Amino acid sequence: MMNATLAKSTFTEDLYQLPPRVLVLIPGSWNTVSDAEQQLLARILGSVKLSLASVQVVSATSFSKEEAAVYGAKTILSFGVPVTGLSRPYEAVTLNDVSVVVADTIETLDDARKKNLWTALKLIFRL
Repeated sequence: MMNATLAKSTFTEDLYQLPPRVLVLIPGSWNTVSDAEQQLLARILGSVKLSLASVQVVSATSFSKEEAAVYGAKTILSFGVPVTGLSRPYEAVTLNDVSVVVADTIETLDDARKKNLWTALKLIFRL
């Protein structure tokens, strides 16, 4: 069996250092998300050093911690999708080692909600 030191020195490229899975939950189909909403989501993700290509967008009407385990998610950003067991929006919460933030739909994010979201994202992504 390969020891950890040898593995770290052998596989040093970023290709082998995959980040934990981040899920973005939206209430409707991706096709219904407007260009302006996609750009806002891209800016929100960019603020925590992520991109649309680096996350998995999931369309759902509700979500549970069991579903998070199925997806192998370590972080969930929910925009307008209720997550079972969470009732307070814009609060960084950990459920079974999964960090979760529930926010309003992307289209309804105003400046005050964006500030609340940013506060929660800073906690989850340790910024």
